[in-house]
Amino acid sequence: MSKLFNYYSKLKSFVLLLMCRYSEGRRLWTTVTTSIRQFTRLIWVSVKENGAKDLVEKKSAVNLAVAFAFATKHYLRREFSYDYEDLKVLLGGAPKFSGSPSGKKMPEIKDHLVVAYDINTPSNIPLEIAYHLSAYVKAVTANGTLDSGMVLLVNGAVGSLTDTLGNFEKILRTPIPLSYAAHLYHILGIYLLSLPFQLVNTLEWYAIPCLAFTGFCLLGILQIGWEIENPFGYDDNDLPLDDYCWTIRHEVEQITSTKFKEPEEWIMTMENQPLVPYCKENAIDLSNTTLEDLLNKLKEAGALSMTKHKTRKEWEREQKKKKKI
Repeated sequence: MSKLFNYYSKLKSFVLLLMCRYSEGRRLWTTVTTSIRQFTRLIWVSVKENGAKDLVEKKSAVNLAVAFAFATKHYLRREFSYDYEDLKVLLGGAPKFSGSPSGKKMPEIKDHLVVAYDINTPSNIPLEIAYHLSAYVKAVTANGTLDSGMVLLVNGAVGSLTDTLGNFEKILRTPIPLSYAAHLYHILGIYLLSLPFQLVNTLEWYAIPCLAFTGFCLLGILQIGWEIENPFGYDDNDLPLDDYCWTIRHEVEQITSTKFKEPEEWIMTMENQPLVPYCKENAIDLSNTTLEDLLNKLKEAGALSMTKHKTRKEWEREQKKKKKI
């Protein structure tokens, strides 16, 4: 039985190795999401608008950033066309670096001797989008609508997208070695065939359900490993790339649906009460006081927060008592 558990632990380590590919793929998609959010925030806030033309260019650049997620999804699934509906509408009139492929999915490569540079990739659309984003950053920097101090941050977001694409390719184009997989299958088959002779003298008839359960566990663990080797496909056990992409698109569209407001437009309003709950004066009234009075009120609010109102719940409880009185 000790040999059984030793082999089980080795097989489990193999599955955990493949699980690292799955978790790494999820981590990389988080990086893509963060980078697109970063690019959108910087462009939408930092690029100045001298007219409708600048706003159209900003929205087009943001759409290209979202298109990077959809293009990466199709690229990882070996779909190399510009004409997918979820991608085409975001690309707009962006120039293509190569002729548009037929749109059919490339067949899976079965020969384990084929290496990455032997694969005829019609186009690397995510990389093309990264070039277009960099070109836009260069243009808005040259015409002065983007401050030079923000260029490094925006280019950093684009560079993060490119780095992530390379890490995706590392997972996609680094399969489990065929010799390792074949050896694992052979050893598992031989082990399961020889296991009855090791257990029958000890367990007698109980060896039958024990063998069935052992085979179910070992073969199931092995199959799980192969299921998650490539986490970018359409299987139920793969990463939900479509959900990730549409979530990014909805977030960005919601943010860009309104024009960016200057802080004065929402800070200096009647609704803004900076010192709540300790002072109910709004921002306009507070701004009309002297600096010394405002500092005293801030000091008083800080003292109350440290003593009388240590937690929000305590403050709410006190407010309820006042209402009853």
